[in-house]
Amino acid sequence: MRLRYWAQEALKFTGIIMAAALFYTFLMIVQDTRETWNEYLEMGALYLGMFGACMCMILGTSIYQVHAPLAISLGSTRKEVFLGIQCYRFVIACILLAVAALLLMLTGETAESLVWTILPLGVAVFMVFNGIGAVLGCLSTKLGRGALIAISILTMLLCVGGVGAAVLIIALKYSLRGNVVLVVLGIGTLVYAMSMIFEVLTIKKFSVK
Repeated sequence: MRLRYWAQEALKFTGIIMAAALFYTFLMIVQDTRETWNEYLEMGALYLGMFGACMCMILGTSIYQVHAPLAISLGSTRKEVFLGIQCYRFVIACILLAVAALLLMLTGETAESLVWTILPLGVAVFMVFNGIGAVLGCLSTKLGRGALIAISILTMLLCVGGVGAAVLIIALKYSLRGNVVLVVLGIGTLVYAMSMIFEVLTIKKFSVK
């Protein structure tokens, strides 16, 4: 069990997210025919980002409850598990952001706006949500059922906040420039880097039951 396992699992999960985003977009089209196709495409890109980021955070717990123990029990080293988890998240984020960017390009979004504003913000959001999910996943290996329930509630609240943040980002995307985008991207990088410290320490002490 090497990186191929993590990549395959990432592709499966990405397919689920894309199907969910497509389903919700279809519901919006059925319920409201006044929207233009460009707005539907923007909606699809937004749902991809929202579902992707939120589900990656929620998935942080299952990685350490299911995938990591399975990988170690089948012979993977702890270093391979750590790299596999990073590969897992990288594949999901790259595919979803690429598809979202393609949808936005079809609406007439300029390449400059995509490269310098929207994609960096998307990367930052995924890093923050993945970082939070990683910390929650690490905590899930040390806490009992009651604590896991509390973690789940916290995760749901964070997801709601994330949706609000995503809407705000979309609303402000044309006014965000240069330094602001760099600051947001820097925050995302910092959050994810700190979460990796928790992951290294957790995986190092991980015991297969």
